[in-house]
Amino acid sequence: MEKAITVGSTTFNMVLVQGGTFLMGDENGRDTFPVHPVTLDSFYIGQTEVTQSLWETVMNMNPSHFKGADLPVESVTLAECHTFIEQLN
Repeated sequence: MEKAITVGSTTFNMVLVQGGTFLMGDENGRDTFPVHPVTLDSFYIGQTEVTQSLWETVMNMNPSHFKGADLPVESVTLAECHTFIEQLN
């Protein structure tokens, strides 16, 4: 299922990732975590990378070296990504 989100004049698509349970870990003992079940709720995720247009709409700046409204934003830090998500939410 897709959901179109509009922020300012920028629209982007989110897609549903169905939650469920899976086994995570290393059954051969090479990992520090033994095999165990992990359950995730369903969630939406962006269908494409964050465009420079969306980043600029949310953050009021565009740090990208290769400019273009429909190009993915680049040259951002993890801290800036966290701020972007907080602002977007």
